[in-house]
Amino acid sequence: MRFLDPNREVDLAALYEQAYVAGRKGEVLALLREILPAVDDFTYLPSGVHISYAGRGAVPAGVEGEGVLAFLRLALELAGPSEGLVLLEEPETFQHPASLVRSARAMIAAVRRGMQLVLTTHSLELVDRPLDEAQAQGLPTDQLALFNLRLDAGKLLSSRFDGESVLDGRRILDQDLR
Repeated sequence: MRFLDPNREVDLAALYEQAYVAGRKGEVLALLREILPAVDDFTYLPSGVHISYAGRGAVPAGVEGEGVLAFLRLALELAGPSEGLVLLEEPETFQHPASLVRSARAMIAAVRRGMQLVLTTHSLELVDRPLDEAQAQGLPTDQLALFNLRLDAGKLLSSRFDGESVLDGRRILDQDLR
């Protein structure tokens, strides 16, 4: 089990190595280029992970801004081993709303490879984007579920919505399932 918290320090070089060894660096690069079209490549150097631009050289990934760094961390984490459980703590933190589409692509690709994802969020966009991407990629709705936790008079209550119910609730009824 791995835990991805955007507020926790992470070894970006180790995540890069896992994605590279798994043969998925190209997937991460393609997603990164959707956010930063001028990106030529990204690589690990002894001083850390760098993003390079054609004609401009390379810069440390950390100087690109919190949103790019948060996305790169998420994409590398999900591009690593195919199986297992990854806990994602509010992965939308620091991300531009447009990058959530790319994050959703990375999530659904990981699920298709056999990874189980559990994520917490307060973002309806992060509820909707993976649903959109799952439908676009033809992922069966039985591989998706949403759990809603709430306090009621001091008691913790939970509700489970299967994939089809989530789709119906969000698309037909426009329910706030957070």
